[in-house]
Amino acid sequence: MSLLLKEKYNSFLSQAIVCLALLFLAFTSSANHLKQIKSAVAPEFVNGLHAKYLAYIADKLEMSLVINQMPFARRLQEMRTGGIDIMVGLVKTDSREDEFYYLQPSYESLSFKFYSLKENRALISEYSDLANLVVGINRHSVYFEQFDKDNSIVKVNASGLENNIQLLLKKRVDVFIHYQQSTEPLLAKLGLTDQIVATEFQVDNLVEHYVTISKKSPLVNYREQIEKVIADGVVSNDFLKIRLAHYQK
Repeated sequence: MSLLLKEKYNSFLSQAIVCLALLFLAFTSSANHLKQIKSAVAPEFVNGLHAKYLAYIADKLEMSLVINQMPFARRLQEMRTGGIDIMVGLVKTDSREDEFYYLQPSYESLSFKFYSLKENRALISEYSDLANLVVGINRHSVYFEQFDKDNSIVKVNASGLENNIQLLLKKRVDVFIHYQQSTEPLLAKLGLTDQIVATEFQVDNLVEHYVTISKKSPLVNYREQIEKVIADGVVSNDFLKIRLAHYQK
């Protein structure tokens, strides 16, 4: 082999090695990213129930978990752009179903109830009575269609369940609406079951909560695996156990 050919061969070999190294680094970086879940929760609930559900899913997938803090509206926007990969606690709506993947099955089924001070439990005997009351709600929450679209009811936004409880105790609201499965364990924990009770009137409802992933997330490739984790967790009651432990601690 001539000296010129040898030099060209060595140059080609060097370039090939560099290209392979770059491809390897790119693949490694991509693989590492796919092993990490990015999500977010409300700033006031860094150690809340949703964070625990996310930790459970990440652990079952053997993926690391990064949880940032941001308000609900921003979380939805980050899901649209792929800034975060996954959210829990979303209810199906037509608009959101176009934007995110709702993973099957739902991981929990919850029912809303109205709560009042014990002496006022008969304040609501029928739905129309709500028009005369001040009702505490969670900001950005979806309840049931009739209530959500009813502008005749005075609704006060609260930051969460504990805030609603405080508003009721201070008589800044007449009643509040929240999930029975969260409210009653927390009332028991706070020793308030003799002061705050479910009202006599209730609306039959059942709300399904889903794990959702961004359509722009690499987690799309793990959709089947995540759905298996959810299905197994429902069968074993793991999500219910996490909820009960959270409110009983």
